[in-house]
Amino acid sequence: MPGTEPVYLHPLLPTLGRGRARPAWEPGPHPIGATRLRGVVLVTGDLDAAMALYRVQLGLEPDHREEGPAVRTAWYGLTQTGQRVVLAEPRARQTASQMASQMDGPAARHLVRAGEGIFAIILQVADLPAAVTALERAGTAVGPTEWLAELPTTGPEPAADVRLVLTSAPDRLP
Repeated sequence: MPGTEPVYLHPLLPTLGRGRARPAWEPGPHPIGATRLRGVVLVTGDLDAAMALYRVQLGLEPDHREEGPAVRTAWYGLTQTGQRVVLAEPRARQTASQMASQMDGPAARHLVRAGEGIFAIILQVADLPAAVTALERAGTAVGPTEWLAELPTTGPEPAADVRLVLTSAPDRLP
């Protein structure tokens, strides 16, 4: 008879009708004072192909491009939300003693370890020095990232292999 067959319930899937009552949730202040998600940084192995994908599939052109010694970037502004998408490609560098190309830096290590995808999330915070202090007090290393407008950036450890980039003002983003 339909509807009487056994159903396998995976523990990670929500189950209707079997939920517990939850107390009402009141949003409070964020532990580091985050007020808004400002954007995402995606690492790619081929910036030109990624830009072509954004142009053809999404109709977007980069607002800003940078050709740094370690990373090439293309910054896209999402006009409806004011957020940014940053595509970043680690650059190969030639060493004088070896004529082999090497990729170095956090973006290159992330690309090798995790492949293309989310490298960092850009958060707007109410008070940048207080947010950095709160992270450091919790044991998280925070330092500037040259190719991300010198903004304070965490390592990948505290946020599931994704860095947090902090900004207090959206105008600091290219």
